[in-house]
Amino acid sequence: MIPYVDRWRVLAQDAIEEADAFVLLATPTSLLSEPCQFEWDVAIRRRKPLIRLDLGASWDHLTPQALAAHPSIVVKDPASDDFGEIGIMLSAICAGEKNRDSKL
Repeated sequence: MIPYVDRWRVLAQDAIEEADAFVLLATPTSLLSEPCQFEWDVAIRRRKPLIRLDLGASWDHLTPQALAAHPSIVVKDPASDDFGEIGIMLSAICAGEKNRDSKL
């Protein structure tokens, strides 16, 4: 039996392997997150097309070498861009990042 704490890795790896592509919602927090690094590493090793959406600004200066070869799309203001329902979700993520950064 897989310990509960490691189960998410198995589930994430299985989901990534079954996916046609991998979308990374890049923020300063996600680029430094060990779980996110694990997930994009799996996607890169499995040669999945990787779509990186930099939320709020370009995060190239924070981008690890493993992601540098993959182009990014900067989504400065998801609420004003034509993203529909996805834009609402991206706006909420951006707002959460701003709140987190202000507490540091």
